[in-house]
Amino acid sequence: MSEMQDVSGELAQWVGQQIMDGNGNRLDQALGAGRKTLKEAGCGYFICAARPSALWELLPRAEALSPFYRRKFAEAGCMGIGRGDWERFRRIPFTTAEDIKEKPEDFLCVPAKEIARIITLKTSGSSGNPKRLFFTEEDLLATADFFETGMQYMVKPGDRVTVYMEGPGFYSIGGLLKEGLSRIGVEVTVHGLIRDMQAAARDGEGRDCFIGTAGQMYALAVEAPGLRPKSVLLSADYVP
Repeated sequence: MSEMQDVSGELAQWVGQQIMDGNGNRLDQALGAGRKTLKEAGCGYFICAARPSALWELLPRAEALSPFYRRKFAEAGCMGIGRGDWERFRRIPFTTAEDIKEKPEDFLCVPAKEIARIITLKTSGSSGNPKRLFFTEEDLLATADFFETGMQYMVKPGDRVTVYMEGPGFYSIGGLLKEGLSRIGVEVTVHGLIRDMQAAARDGEGRDCFIGTAGQMYALAVEAPGLRPKSVLLSADYVP
């Protein structure tokens, strides 16, 4: 969605005008529900300007530049898929973890020199190849944009946050969180993964929000029960 405008006031005026014109009995049918029901639900009226889906630009790019998807599209008979071609789109097979582990470089759509960061994800209890994911600088900065927007539900300008995740390099999770949060006036300390509980507790004193994995945040709560953040974001691991 590129733009949305609330014009609920115009809807109320239109309803009032219809009643004055003697069309009140036809309103329920026109609106799809009774006026009382709509009022109780807080129904509004919005004008939206939709942005065309990027899906149809993404598919030709993947076919042209990624050896993996070019091969998959050919096998599924989806080469040259065009805008709105849902019939062929439904034939595109799912990408699996095994696909990523087998030949991770085949997913690249940019020259190797444009890769700013590579993340290797090891599978617990398995001796197979790890998954490797590649990120350009543009990808990583988009992650900072995501943090800037999403964290506004948990913190406000002037708050102080401690990040107990990988850091402090700019392209690390901690670094990208610091970049995104600094844009909205939030002070960030990137402690990094916890290896020393006492040091971690010191970096959490007086802080408004912690960010970390579930296991490490639980351990910190046990070790330093006096810490009182307003919120805690658990990430990157299973939360029991």
